[in-house]
Amino acid sequence: MCIYCVCFNTFVISANKVSGDSLEVIEVTAQKRIQSVQDIPISITALSADNLDSASIKQASEIATLIPNVNTTRSISGITNYFIRGVGMDGFNLSSVPAVGLYLDDVAIINPMLANFALYDIARVEVLKGPQNTLYGKNTTGGAINFISNQPDNDDMSSGYGEVTLGNHKQLFLKGAFTTKLSEQLSVRLAAFSHQRDGLVSSGIADNDTEYNDVDQYGTRLQLVYQLTDDIKLTGNLYGGKQNQIAEVKSAIYPIGNEGIINLDDHDLSKNHSSLINPPNDIDALGGFFKINLQADNYSFNSITSFEKVESRRMDDWGSQHLTSTVYQSTTYNSTDTASISQEFQWQSNSQSPLQWIAGLLYNDEQGDLLQTSLIDPGGAGRPDDDILDAGIGPMFDRGAWVEHKSRTISAYSQFTYELTQKLNFTFGIRWTKQDLTPIVNSVGMMMDLPGQEYPLGSLGWLSLGNNDFNRFSDYIGFDRANRFLDANGGFPASAKINQEFKEWGGKLALDYHVSTQLMIYSSLSRGFKMGAVNSNPTTAAFQSLLNRVVKPETLITAEFGFKTDLFNNSLRINGAFFQNQWQDYQFFLVYNSGNPADLFASLVNLPEAESIGAELDIAWQISSSLRFKLGVGWLDSQVTDGTLDTKGIPEQNKANFQNQAIKGNSLTNAPEWTYTVSAYKSYEFTESDIEISFHYSYLGEHNHQLAGDNSKTWIKNFSEASTGILTVNGLYSFGEDREYQISLWAKNLTDEQYCSERAIAPGSSSENIRLCSQGGSKLLGITGKIIF
Repeated sequence: MCIYCVCFNTFVISANKVSGDSLEVIEVTAQKRIQSVQDIPISITALSADNLDSASIKQASEIATLIPNVNTTRSISGITNYFIRGVGMDGFNLSSVPAVGLYLDDVAIINPMLANFALYDIARVEVLKGPQNTLYGKNTTGGAINFISNQPDNDDMSSGYGEVTLGNHKQLFLKGAFTTKLSEQLSVRLAAFSHQRDGLVSSGIADNDTEYNDVDQYGTRLQLVYQLTDDIKLTGNLYGGKQNQIAEVKSAIYPIGNEGIINLDDHDLSKNHSSLINPPNDIDALGGFFKINLQADNYSFNSITSFEKVESRRMDDWGSQHLTSTVYQSTTYNSTDTASISQEFQWQSNSQSPLQWIAGLLYNDEQGDLLQTSLIDPGGAGRPDDDILDAGIGPMFDRGAWVEHKSRTISAYSQFTYELTQKLNFTFGIRWTKQDLTPIVNSVGMMMDLPGQEYPLGSLGWLSLGNNDFNRFSDYIGFDRANRFLDANGGFPASAKINQEFKEWGGKLALDYHVSTQLMIYSSLSRGFKMGAVNSNPTTAAFQSLLNRVVKPETLITAEFGFKTDLFNNSLRINGAFFQNQWQDYQFFLVYNSGNPADLFASLVNLPEAESIGAELDIAWQISSSLRFKLGVGWLDSQVTDGTLDTKGIPEQNKANFQNQAIKGNSLTNAPEWTYTVSAYKSYEFTESDIEISFHYSYLGEHNHQLAGDNSKTWIKNFSEASTGILTVNGLYSFGEDREYQISLWAKNLTDEQYCSERAIAPGSSSENIRLCSQGGSKLLGITGKIIF
């Protein structure tokens, strides 16, 4: 969970600001049409550009720090996993399916890595909680996050802004945008950013001066809006970016003393003991869409054509580093080269009829290559059954999976809202989806396979075939290295062709009743789903039976009751919701680590049943025209209700222990019982300038990173994160006739709290006491200057 580089934000969001002592009117497009948040029967949080700026939010994943019951984890594959109300994607499998959908201007971001280049020049972010499958499609059982960018303005000839941020750790963040009107019909907007920062973690290994977890990103976005006629508008959006970073290599942590429980205060998470030299964390991404909007007398029509192209590579250290282990080195490599295209046709009503409706058709095609490999070097003597003199500490063996990914989906959806009375509305929505999952899963692992198999390799495992020049600490195993092995080996050691068809449906029934102009109550029953997936985790021919393992679609039924109210002349806003989730075929990523490297494997699995209940309360109070306050509280209680796992394909000697990794009564992962945020905002107005001071405190309760199974209390305690509270402050000084000049001083994680965004077990180490910690964000200080023109 990336969570807790939390930040103090301006307390309320708005599209239309109201002067005086009233709260802002917040308008969103969560239901594909412009509506006030207070009129929509969904739990929604909207963050404005001012909120993001005052909190110094730079990455899409950081928005989780501003919203209760929302958190993120940072996986070794380079993908950020989002959780809403404890619903998310658990694991680092490249082919795993997310449960929270990401969108840019209502267009799906298929590859989550592309979201690294979405959060700049943003008008607002809309976070919808609970299943959103009807209008937003597959893989939105937890909810949806929609990034709404600033659009070209047809009214102004030209406008824009430029922004520079400087800070500790050599932070340099540049951002700007410019809009101009090329003709009466055509407007264009160009936005760009560049973000650099030194690494936050250094190695304790002599002669290794690598600074891990740095930032080096840039991106651009070009938007064109052409008003072809009064009734037809064309919109084009092309965006993308490049990331060339050093990976966030984890710190090995352990208990100090006799209690057996890890205390983070005993460790310095700005240090690790990795021997990896400049391990890459690189992304090249390009995406875009083209929209045609037609306005007719009683309906509107939208055609949305989109595409994505993403390449990435990420290297990580899974060794126990300086701690006792039977494994000398464990390194993982994750490479992707994927593309997708989508076409959507959408119709919706635009009349004032009591019946409002929307309907659509969607086609999506995803394909490409996913490569996950792992090299593990056990300590001790080399293999006795080869004639090669082992040059290293032991015979390095490998795990690898190359997935030739291919998935096609088609879906049809509709939603109707009927005004039963002037105060009571009824909503019905449904979506049907068909998925053809036809990948080929290949093993690119050779060593430690079946007894008696010939091993013509040396201490570098299969890399000795075609890769004799490989440096285990600085070189990267990507598609090029894997192809060298395949050429020398004569092909893949093992392969499995998959041809699966899944059909799923989602839907919603809802009632909302406006008791008065200040109070609305609502209730809903929703069914959401996320589609099936294959296992892309590193494997060997010995585990060939796992190659064709496919997880079934996951379904979630959510019952929700909520209310929204504005009181005391709209100076006090209180919104709340109560919900219950019931899963069928809950998908999660199970890592089986018995301590013996030969038995180590991981697989996507379906958990038959799980459930959770929870509540949320959001309070916004405009105390005076210059003072505002906000409180958000989330409560969640989750558990496994049927932990019987499908052990098909699992080696016989491992089945019992594999099953015991998930049992009835386990709490779900990354689902803290309590989360809350407290924000305060104070402004001072002068004749020629303004000052704004904001504070934000975010609390994330204790939660576990792995299902407890039947493991000991010490095991699960060391896999759990203690409650964490992060304080961020911001001071903004604005001056100029239109306050077009701005300077802000800010601090994130002011008290420099240490926490782990994820925990894992190092192969060959003590599964009871030793953990690998993905370091959370340390204290950052900065100054930002902005010019608006």
